[in-house]
Order: sequence, then structure tokens, then C-alpha cells
Amino acid sequence: MYRNLAKIGKKILALCFRLRYSYTGISVGKRTLVTSSKVKDAGKNNSIRIGKDVIMKSCSFSFWGSDNTIIIEDGAKLHGVHFSVEDSGNRIHVGKKTTFFGRTHISSCEGCSLTIGEDCMFSHDIDIRTTDSHSILKDGVRINGAKDIRIGNHVWIGMQTL
Repeated sequence: MYRNLAKIGKKILALCFRLRYSYTGISVGKRTLVTSSKVKDAGKNNSIRIGKDVIMKSCSFSFWGSDNTIIIEDGAKLHGVHFSVEDSGNRIHVGKKTTFFGRTHISSCEGCSLTIGEDCMFSHDIDIRTTDSHSILKDGVRINGAKDIRIGNHVWIGMQTL
């Protein structure tokens, strides 16, 4: 089911100078602006936590499993980011004051964690994934399992990075 955050946005804007606002697994901090964004949730107990002073435009969130969490810390600025989680128990965490400037796909699968530090800058056309989304077998054993990703603080990632 898609939930259009822009429809929720009117309520968020009305409450943006008050305490946090929460709506069906989505919590948004004060002075946060969310426009033209949507959520697809095909699981249970998934949550999105957006901090205060965040600007989010044309972003999307897809959940294909349960018990997943996406956290966007205070002061982040996101434009055109697609967050995707598959399976259950995944976590995506975007640090304070991190910025994204165009088509970026952030994906966590198979119960992994993807952490981006504080004050990072991302250009456009970037894919960050905990898995390459297909199995490679050697003698019947998978050799390319998903792994956690950690990007430190103050990192710049240029365009068309995979």
C-alpha cells in the first residue's frame, strides 16, 4: 500500500513547530519538510524516523519484509533518494547533516545494517547496497552473501558510484 507523504505533509507542516508527529510507523521531527515522497510497506512493524530540521523532496521508501527501520538524523537534506529494504530485520541509518543531491538508491537486504555517518555529501546516480541481489554459487555454496556497510563521517561520494 502506498502512503503519500505529501498528504501527510500538510499535517506535518501544521505541526512542524511542535513536538514530533507520528503516523503509522512514521515519525517526523519538528521543523521538517517532506514533499512529493511516498512509502510502500508490504510487511509489518516497519518504521521510518525522520529527525528535526530535515528537508526531504521526491523520496520513496519500500519495505518488502518486517521489523525494518530507517532513521534519518537531524539536519539531513535528501532529494530523489529511494530507500529499499528486503527481508526482515534490516536497518538503514543516515547521519546528521548528510546531504543527497539526486537519484540515489540505498538498499539493505538479508537482515543487514547500512550506516552513513554525519556530514556526508552524496552527488547523484549512486547505488549503495548490502547485497548484489543475486546468488553466486561455487560447489553449491553461496559465496556472495549480504554484508553490513558503514560509511564514516565527512565522506563525499561522487556521481555514478556503485
